[in-house]
Amino acid sequence: MLEVTTPDVLAAVKVGQEPCFITFTPDNQYALVVNHRSGDLAVIRLATITQGGSQRRSRTAPLFTMVPVGVGPVSAGVSRF
Repeated sequence: MLEVTTPDVLAAVKVGQEPCFITFTPDNQYALVVNHRSGDLAVIRLATITQGGSQRRSRTAPLFTMVPVGVGPVSAGVSRF
């Protein structure tokens, strides 16, 4: 996971095979990563990445869950209810 405003790497997260699209929930609590080859959606809880202070460079962040979405997904949409 990269810090968007700086070139800093915050943590590494294994998300699946051939990640091709990333989006965020409207409340910015989760990052959603679409994996084209493995046909799933990785859900990452962002609070697990932003906690940790000075040890961030070597941190890995836990994956919240994986959701199967079918063969060859290329994007995702998020709406607020």
